[in-house]
Amino acid sequence: MSALRRVVFDTISLVGAALRLDSVPHRALAQALSAGDLCASAATLAELEQVLLRPKFDRYQRALISSDADLLVMHPWQGVQIVTPATFVELART
Repeated sequence: MSALRRVVFDTISLVGAALRLDSVPHRALAQALSAGDLCASAATLAELEQVLLRPKFDRYQRALISSDADLLVMHPWQGVQIVTPATFVELART
């Protein structure tokens, strides 16, 4: 396959990629990020934010991921988990 230059995902594909690390949309997004430039319009990003903020997606909102010790000591901050990347990987498996 030829080298990708610019890649555009629609909102539903981005939602799928965000919610499931083992999904086809997530693998496609990872491939696009490594092989080209991911492009998005302001309208698509706004729609993505609106969709992910729906109550039915609350269970997927787990944490702020950081390697910064100053942030990690604030865990939890206003009800938001602050975890290392390694901890997030473990949480995502459950």
